Order: sequence, then C-alpha cells, then structure tokens
Amino acid sequence: MQPHYEKVAKLFNGPNAAHPGRILMARVDCASKVNVDLCSRFSVDHYPFLLWGPPPKFANTKWDRKQEKSDIKLIDDGRTAERLLMWINKQLESSFTLDDKKYENENMLPNSTSDPKQVVQAIYDVEEATAHALQIILEHKMIKADTRDSLIRFLQILVAHHPSKRYEGALLNL
Repeated sequence: MQPHYEKVAKLFNGPNAAHPGRILMARVDCASKVNVDLCSRFSVDHYPFLLWGPPPKFANTKWDRKQEKSDIKLIDDGRTAERLLMWINKQLESSFTLDDKKYENENMLPNSTSDPKQVVQAIYDVEEATAHALQIILEHKMIKADTRDSLIRFLQILVAHHPSKRYEGALLNL
C-alpha cells in the first residue's frame, strides 16, 4: 500500500510538490515505540489506517471513531492512490490528479504585489502558522535551556514587527 500513498503525498509534500501546503500528509509507524501513545490515542487497530482532519486536531486530541461529530474522519475508501485522491477531491471539492506537476511561482506572491488582500492573507497565514508552531512547542515542553534565549529573541522580533496578543502571551509563558 505504501507506494500508493507516497504517490498522493508527493502531490502535496516535498520540494517538488505540485500543490505544496494544501494538505499535510504524514506517515506514522505504530510499531515504533516512540509512536505507541499516538497510535493508542487514535485507536489504530489495523494497517493501513488513514485519518483526515485539521492538523491542530491531531496535536492534542483523543479520537473515538464512534463519536458522531468529530473533525477527524476515518478514510475508508483509499486503498489505491487513485481512490485516495478521489476521496480527498470529494472532501475539498477539488480536482487534483496524479499527473499534476509543479509550476514555478504557483503559490508565491509577486515581488511587487498591489493586491492588499493577497498581502493581508499572506501575513495572516504566516502568523497562524507561527502561532500554531509556538503552541506545539509550549504544550510539549520542547524548549531546552540552550535554545530558550534564541526562542525568546525570535519572539521579541515577532512582537516588535507583528504586534499580536498571541505572541506576547507566548513570550510570557516561557
């Protein structure tokens, strides 16, 4: 099954992805000791076991497949690359194909953009991604004594250039 999923993952992840950033696909080896708790939280009982949902929901959620209203769904129709991609297309109302190719500058802002909506969206996306990364760092106590000062300097730069209560709060929690 693995080659099928890798075909789909290459469309969205990696340096040559046709649609980078649209979907984050991750593979977890439940046989590895480091992943036992994660696999247990999601009740993995067979392989392959495919889940779909917003990335923040995977960070600190215990999922129960019997729960009716959940942001995380079990993908039950993805045994081939084609079927998995068809399932994804249905969820996103998109039309990705396995033949999609990367186009240079497809998702980048032009150097001299004049569309304020694009600029605002790009800034919002960066701030959201940074806030989410900080949330994970703080929740999982990933800050080591030798990297704490660098992180604090980084947060001070964020606060200075992107005034946001979100970053100030992260700085105070260190």
